[in-house]
Amino acid sequence: MSTEHLDPQERVFSANQSRPQDVSQTLAAEILEPSNRITWDLLDLVQCVPSFNKERVFDNLLSHPEPVSRTSFRFKRNGIKGEICGYKEEMRLSELDNANASNSLSINRKYGSKQDSHSGKTSFLPFQPGGILSQAQTNQSINSRQQSRLDMLHLHRNAAGLLDIPEGLSRGLNLDHASENAEGIVELGASETLGHEEEDTSHENSDLTGKLMASQHDEASGADALQEIDDIVPFDYSMLKTQMDNEAQVKRNWAHVVDLNHKIENFSEVVPNMAREWPFELDTFQKEAVYHLEQGDSVFVAAHTSAGKTVVAEYAIAMAARNMTKTIYTSPIKALSNQKFRDFKETFKDMDIGLITGDVQINPDANCLIMTTEILRSMLYRGADLIRDVEFVIFDEVHYVNDIERGVVWEEVIIMLPDHVKYILLSATVPNTFEFANWVGRTKQKDIYVIFDSEKTRSARDFRVG
Repeated sequence: MSTEHLDPQERVFSANQSRPQDVSQTLAAEILEPSNRITWDLLDLVQCVPSFNKERVFDNLLSHPEPVSRTSFRFKRNGIKGEICGYKEEMRLSELDNANASNSLSINRKYGSKQDSHSGKTSFLPFQPGGILSQAQTNQSINSRQQSRLDMLHLHRNAAGLLDIPEGLSRGLNLDHASENAEGIVELGASETLGHEEEDTSHENSDLTGKLMASQHDEASGADALQEIDDIVPFDYSMLKTQMDNEAQVKRNWAHVVDLNHKIENFSEVVPNMAREWPFELDTFQKEAVYHLEQGDSVFVAAHTSAGKTVVAEYAIAMAARNMTKTIYTSPIKALSNQKFRDFKETFKDMDIGLITGDVQINPDANCLIMTTEILRSMLYRGADLIRDVEFVIFDEVHYVNDIERGVVWEEVIIMLPDHVKYILLSATVPNTFEFANWVGRTKQKDIYVIFDSEKTRSARDFRVG
């Protein structure tokens, strides 16, 4: 065969020629079905190390950010003068920075507008009521419950998955070596022979002997079992002590009845700088009320009409003016509010007295505000900023709480008031003063002192003016 007419290119093409099916599969694999892996040729094109200033990066690593203060120091004050006796480091809540009346119940949230400071708005949240557990206390209670659940997980379980060893014991109840009740077996054997008319005397004697031996065996085994239990029971009574402490905390009396069967001889030494003076000597129940107010306590004064309960209210108003805080005087009816406004305007001529009712507002920025209980309830629910500056809330004629229609208003106000507010409850002589005061103290988690004056008549006081 001659090769002079053969082309070399054509021969090479013929030798390397592929089938059409192989060519189509190769094109489909490379173009129509791309892989999720990038080829090395493409990586070499797109990958490159950017140029950067190494000295600048090194300087940024050495620079420290601005420190964030998460704690604050709060001074501890003692006595009437407020002398600093120590300090306490407290966590600063970061959410207080953005807290306002729309998203926070905190007393430290941002102030609203001045026009809403007295009445608040329906869109405002109320302040945190006193007596309710704080978030830290709630978390502590939740953590204690979670810890008890974790302790249950670490207790020993038997093959069936049941807890068999109590906490604090080395083993559980041992049922494998339980002694049989011989007395029950004897009684069972005796019940089987009830149908027989005749019984053998020797059989009766053997039954009596068996009962006697069984009782002796039970006494010996019982003594051994008690000794074994005493050996495994621990001497740690912490669990019982915790339960007793919880019961004692539940049964705590928040109301304390003040004994009035004595005279306070050193009253001027106990309260050296009174916020208000009277031209007559105070009675014993009035001195006790003034003393507890100076100590920062809440009081419940129950006395007859014209006994001098207004003296306690006047001293609280003068004390709040001295402390540059506010006092709210609540009365059950509007007519009584108007009367008290006129009386206090004459009594405190050098002090601002305000009146807020559903009809009129007179000097709402005053240190002492007189209003009905419904107005105060509206302020609390609408989150009025005025509540921040209130130190005392005086409830006159608080026995109206027993009223079927309006008694719930007093309950709502007592529950909704913040923790920093102190209570002065003025009432006529009612039989259940201690129970009501104990409910108030238990609701607000603070002590309240009951001052009950049962004297119906008072001698007239004569003094010269001018």
